[in-house]
Amino acid sequence: MLTVALARPGWTVECACSGEEALQRFVSDPWGFDLLVTDHAMPGVDGTELLRRLRELGFLGEVIVVTGGLQPADAARYREQGAGIVLLKPIDAPRLRAAVNAALCITMADARRGPQRGNALRHRRGTPFAAG
Repeated sequence: MLTVALARPGWTVECACSGEEALQRFVSDPWGFDLLVTDHAMPGVDGTELLRRLRELGFLGEVIVVTGGLQPADAARYREQGAGIVLLKPIDAPRLRAAVNAALCITMADARRGPQRGNALRHRRGTPFAAG
């Protein structure tokens, strides 16, 4: 669903079936992604752990979390790691596209403000990355 919902000229969407696969893809191309869209509940590496590890590896992009619901402690962990948007399931394609557009606009605006977030713009403009 994510690949179809996010299909748009100028965007390259890469999907991973698990948190582990998402980590492997990031390691193989650490500057290739502008955005992470992740499910919260995944077997093995869940969304909070995935985001924590990606931040440790240097991922500076925006983050959208998709969830059926969050416990307050999980919500706090996402905020601490800089997840900017949380979407409650069920989500439809227009809502997901609007969230991605908003997140990518934030990334671009931050990069224009100065070098502290300049690395958030990747060499493939507008590359969302979906895990889960």
